[in-house]
Amino acid sequence: MKGKQRERETESAEINISPLIDMVFILLIFFIVTTVFVDESGLGIDTPTPVPPTIENDSEPVVLRVSEGGSVYYRNREIAKDAIASAIVNERNGGGSGSVIIEAHERTKVAAVSEILDICSALEVEKVVTKTARSATE
Repeated sequence: MKGKQRERETESAEINISPLIDMVFILLIFFIVTTVFVDESGLGIDTPTPVPPTIENDSEPVVLRVSEGGSVYYRNREIAKDAIASAIVNERNGGGSGSVIIEAHERTKVAAVSEILDICSALEVEKVVTKTARSATE
């Protein structure tokens, strides 16, 4: 009698979950197949078209070219960094737009361009454009 009780105690009840897993996969496939995807049109937003910046006056802006070594050229002449402010002010007083275009060589150090930007900021130049060129002295 004791032998039968020991056999029952050692036997454990196992639950086979293979059919449960199969059923979950079948339900998953069913819901994936029957799902309806709604194409939402979204909001009707009119985006503005980009307009290139224009200079109000038809005058030429001050074009400063910065060479690879950091030299600054204005009207194809090398000028000292102290003369940059006076060139911008003279152009502004002469009826120019007072806007500045900085053409820097692609290998110019950022510090050289930053100095010119600081000068423009101190003079309260409204429009400053920077661009990179292969050769700033061309």
